[in-house]
Amino acid sequence: MKNKNYYDSLPECSIVDYDVIPYVEAALLWCGVEYNDLPEILKEVTEISGGIFKHPYIPCLQKKTRVLDLAISQCKIRAVREHGHGGDIEISASGEKLVRDHVACGRRHFWISDLKKYISENYPDDCPKTIFHADELKPIIDTVEYERMAKEYQKILLENTNFQNKINGLNTKLADKDSEIRDLDLTVQGLSIQLQQSKSAQKDAEDRLDRGRKLYQELQYENLLLKKPKTIDTEKYADTIRLLSIAIPSIPKKGANLTASGLNAFLINLKEKTERETGEQLPFSVPDTKTLQKYLNS
Repeated sequence: MKNKNYYDSLPECSIVDYDVIPYVEAALLWCGVEYNDLPEILKEVTEISGGIFKHPYIPCLQKKTRVLDLAISQCKIRAVREHGHGGDIEISASGEKLVRDHVACGRRHFWISDLKKYISENYPDDCPKTIFHADELKPIIDTVEYERMAKEYQKILLENTNFQNKINGLNTKLADKDSEIRDLDLTVQGLSIQLQQSKSAQKDAEDRLDRGRKLYQELQYENLLLKKPKTIDTEKYADTIRLLSIAIPSIPKKGANLTASGLNAFLINLKEKTERETGEQLPFSVPDTKTLQKYLNS
């Protein structure tokens, strides 16, 4: 009995050349068993049913015998007897293939040429060296096959060209978009710089306007003071100051000398008190001591 290493080595085998071969041997050869090893391998082959056989270590045998049994019943391959006769296939008036001389399962044989033709036409990728010569395994390319291959190549080439053109078009659009995005980024950066410069100019203008407003208010106040009469009713002015001094103790009392610093403090406190009580900012600033001194000296 063969060991497992032998069965694992299949289908490395020799080339056979013979005319008629039994049904089971043909299936084993198709599985890759060498012709010289057939007698020993056949000892372990058992029949499952009519035309279907199996081997404990060659599962391929059951598959191949099923394929061959079906092919015989469909008249795709002719099964002959051991002497090469029988199993003739004829075509009926309706065009249907029929077996005129049926061969019993136990006597099935194949002409090796018929077996090769069936396998090469129906299973071109399963042509073992145990059945086919090396020359028979070489791919045959005739004019028809060459033209078919050329057309197939042109078709694939056209498809690939179309795909490449689409990819190139998309890459061009993508590059355009990238360029547009870069241009927009530069525009945004430029506008941002202009905005910062504009905000800085706005801040400078606001500061200048605020300083101008204060100076204008001071000038208005000075003009208002300059328009007052040069003679002052000191008693009336002192009474007014005395009444206001109730809330503002820093103002000189009646009869005291009225100074520019005292008047400045009085006006500041009066302005702050008025703003607190009214909750509104008075639209002028208190003149400084120098300005008030000029007023008192007038």
